[in-house]
Amino acid sequence: MKLNYETPPRSIPLSTEDATKEFGVPLILLVAGLLIYGARTMCSHGATTAAMAMGIVLLTATLETLVGIVAACVTAGILKTGFGYLRSAFLKLAAIIVITDAIASLLPMAGICVLFTYFGLLVWQFEIDFGEAVIFSMVFALMRWLVLGLVVAWFSNR
Repeated sequence: MKLNYETPPRSIPLSTEDATKEFGVPLILLVAGLLIYGARTMCSHGATTAAMAMGIVLLTATLETLVGIVAACVTAGILKTGFGYLRSAFLKLAAIIVITDAIASLLPMAGICVLFTYFGLLVWQFEIDFGEAVIFSMVFALMRWLVLGLVVAWFSNR
């Protein structure tokens, strides 16, 4: 089965507006999410723990983003759609994961707010419709559980 991750040809350079949406906004969201985690941890546990927490968040976000890119490839193949350029898709997905997790950690009962933020960012950043975002999220959640199960199985056999 061919995973049809649609990457448009790069014939003309990105305009300033496109470059801002492709890289600027996701970078701001990623940094904001890391700062929220860092500030929250520093207030309760100190600067050293905050730096370690931000590193752990960045590592887990990278791993989740890799799983998310595979989920995007599967979703694109199923729906015959695309998620844009691969390098900006990686940054966008990492930013969405980090900022929504940071909001969820900051506001204890913010589940519905985080859910709307997550879907809103998916639709806005990847220019997909809500149904495609829901299908991507289901594929992504299934793959997360599969990877988590494999990691737990691997560590339980050690």
